[in-house]
Amino acid sequence: MYAIKKRIGIVFAFLFVIISVSAQKTEAIVTYEMASQDSTTQAMFDMMGGFKIIMMYKDKRVRVDMDMMGMTTKTIIDNAKGSGLLLTSAMGNNTAYVLDEKYIENERAKEVPANKVTLTKETKKIAGYKCKKALVSNDNQKLVVYYTDKIQPKANIGDYAYEGIKGLVLAVTTTVNTDDLNTVMTMTATEVNTDKIDDSEFNMDVPEGYEIKPVEELKN
Repeated sequence: MYAIKKRIGIVFAFLFVIISVSAQKTEAIVTYEMASQDSTTQAMFDMMGGFKIIMMYKDKRVRVDMDMMGMTTKTIIDNAKGSGLLLTSAMGNNTAYVLDEKYIENERAKEVPANKVTLTKETKKIAGYKCKKALVSNDNQKLVVYYTDKIQPKANIGDYAYEGIKGLVLAVTTTVNTDDLNTVMTMTATEVNTDKIDDSEFNMDVPEGYEIKPVEELKN
């Protein structure tokens, strides 16, 4: 169980890096799928029906839905208001965390690693979009990023972690090296929808049946 939790933690950390990459102008709904070259991690993904992520961007708002190994999460952030909501559901337990401006600002204030970004002339078609390739590296990791400049959402969750990448990231590949896991993980967009998104998708009322817990628990 400990090993599984460690692997899940690594996946969430990887996802945050990907979220941090995206930023700039327009609305979109993007569906991503995660894959791992590590047979144990991939087997867990397959056993639980895969690992799917849906990201929605509109104005200064962003929503991220994750379905991973029997656990679902929904995160909504309104950058303009400095407020957010995190909903988690696992094994019959439904929990809500109301994210206030202080929590969001503290997350933004966390140190972002210094990155070296190299833009290349290589391209690849992903989810119907011609994407440009960029290489990103820092002291901890190396990433291969594919992005399209045809979609540039204004909203984001993380900081502008990678200066020079102007557009929506549709694929990221990174090498994970820890005591528990040595693998290559890839997150790739399988569908992109640029139709108008209804404001109700960003509703931050806590649904019935969810227990509200203090946001401080997220730090544990």
